[in-house]
Amino acid sequence: MMRFKFLKQNNNGSTMVETLVSFTVIAIVMAALYAIVSFSSELWMNSIDASRVQQHFSEEISKKNPDAAFVQKTIYKAGFAGESGNESEYAGLVLVVDDGDDSNQFYISLSDISAESYVSVDDSVKDENIVAPKVLMFKHKSQYNESGE
Repeated sequence: MMRFKFLKQNNNGSTMVETLVSFTVIAIVMAALYAIVSFSSELWMNSIDASRVQQHFSEEISKKNPDAAFVQKTIYKAGFAGESGNESEYAGLVLVVDDGDDSNQFYISLSDISAESYVSVDDSVKDENIVAPKVLMFKHKSQYNESGE
């Protein structure tokens, strides 16, 4: 006579391999989430620092005489340089109208316009690798004489 032996199968728990695999998957997911959160927080802090530098720069350039420790001011005189070597001191602007044909180029010389350049030289710009705010302001000769500068 044949006897059938029934074995009771117990599936109430998990094996050690399943447990290790699940912990490994959870660790990988948590590491990815940590990388995302740390990258996002670094970007957030950089944007806060850039905003502070931009705000401080805006306050300084609105003054008549900005503080040289935070803003580098360069003045370019109206006109064209007469001698070589002085080109960096003058704001000789030339507008070129080009319609694609080399023989039909028109030049408009703007010798009555001066320029002032403002660049942020704040320490946090250098230390934290933030893009330095810059402003370029053009003045016509009549405005330059009216302001008394």
